[in-house]
Amino acid sequence: MATLATIRNYVKANIGLAQTAAGSEEVLVDEWANDAVVDVLQRTQCHVNCLDLELVADMWKYDLPTEILAIKEIYRDSDGEPCLPVTPEEIIDFRRSSVQSGQDASRIRFAILGHNMLTIWPTPTTAAVLDVWYVPLPTVLSSGTHDLATATYGKIPRGAHQRAVELYVLAKAAEYANDKPSKNGQDYWAQYEMELKRAQAIQNRLPGRLAPARVGSRPQRNEAANDVYPRGY
Repeated sequence: MATLATIRNYVKANIGLAQTAAGSEEVLVDEWANDAVVDVLQRTQCHVNCLDLELVADMWKYDLPTEILAIKEIYRDSDGEPCLPVTPEEIIDFRRSSVQSGQDASRIRFAILGHNMLTIWPTPTTAAVLDVWYVPLPTVLSSGTHDLATATYGKIPRGAHQRAVELYVLAKAAEYANDKPSKNGQDYWAQYEMELKRAQAIQNRLPGRLAPARVGSRPQRNEAANDVYPRGY
């Protein structure tokens, strides 16, 4: 079980930070732990919820809830048809032209503008529902008893995923402390990337899993990166 207290103790013991409760270095560890949880969630997408987004006739812009950290997939609820991620510019181009050469108008396209705005094409003519599969934003870890495995604090699976959180915090602490044995944290960062890959491999073996998320550096591409919301816009 990985709680904030176990992460604090583990990092302090390995890097030699001050043991003072609520001291300045413990505050840093808490900040790094929260950053680590968000990074692991974004990059592995190990915790996913579903939002039933109600579409309104003649409305193409929808303000998304603040608890969404990353969008994984969007499907049309009536038949399970997957919606296609595109760039915001393409949504505007579609709206400016009533006929799109080579485009299937029956397929819903979506793009994210800014931090929160979901745009779709074609504009719905009747009420409908989209299933928005998303990674929820976790509550900030603040008490030593807060457990990463609970839904409130990220629902980070035990094993490789929680180990990745610990390695992220170790890397940040090693950078802070100029830890020579780990080359100022470089060794921990390398271990962190390996643990993320191991965590994703575990997810890929689960029955009925969703499409695998990207781990590590993301290649450049032309279409919108809607799988990493809200960044990139």
